[in-house]
Amino acid sequence: MAKRLDREQWSVFQSELYQTNTTVVVTEDLILITDPTWLPAEIEEIKNFVEERKKGQPVYLLLTHSDFDHIIGAGAFPEATIIASRGFNARSDKEEIVQEMKEFDEAYYIHRSYEALYPKPDIIIDSDEQVLEEGETKITFYLAPGHTVDGLAAVVEPLGLCIAGDYLSNVEIPIIEYHSESYQFTLKKLDELWKDGKYSTVIPGHGLVASKPEEIERRLRDSEWYIENTKKSLEDPYVESAIFAFIDRHKFEAPLKQVHADNKEQLKTER
Repeated sequence: MAKRLDREQWSVFQSELYQTNTTVVVTEDLILITDPTWLPAEIEEIKNFVEERKKGQPVYLLLTHSDFDHIIGAGAFPEATIIASRGFNARSDKEEIVQEMKEFDEAYYIHRSYEALYPKPDIIIDSDEQVLEEGETKITFYLAPGHTVDGLAAVVEPLGLCIAGDYLSNVEIPIIEYHSESYQFTLKKLDELWKDGKYSTVIPGHGLVASKPEEIERRLRDSEWYIENTKKSLEDPYVESAIFAFIDRHKFEAPLKQVHADNKEQLKTER
């Protein structure tokens, strides 16, 4: 069973795997499910939760990006209206992403009641501040490339809730799969939204929810510091010791050191 954090109008289900979060927002106007994952029993728990709270509202499924762990449960919600970015819809490697899902299930002998398919968005987000409104509930979307090319963040404005995708985690360092400058631009965007009071709670793709202002501020600054100093480390190896000290503050440091090595290789390709 997933760990669960409940608030009046939203809940976060955290998988046993990689502390991956599924957010469910329930208002009188709509139900929003974000990135349902990982294991069949965990996804079934989310489905039951949604069914118990449905009172005729439309159900939306937000996919923050196309990493397979964030879309592996999408097939369990066939009636939901899917929301994703233009980049998500335009990916040329959809078959490879589906194959990753299949290989994961095969490796662990997992059977699902739905087929592994790449989700087809019904609502495509093309630009920042694109809005979905149902009654009194307003969700504003922001393009968030950097981790991947197709990232998407959302702010549920009446609730002060920022669904950040794979940004601002307390258990992971920035993972730069697409481009560091795009990642920094997304951080700047999230920082500006924070300073403008658009949100008061951050739900990352992995790790703990952050609601204390000092914690949100720390995650923003830490992410900026890490990318800036990783760039410096390509020219100045003495900076590396400070980065390893930063990584050592995290509980699961061994895989993060590999992430850091991969990030450095990515930065080299950008030069």
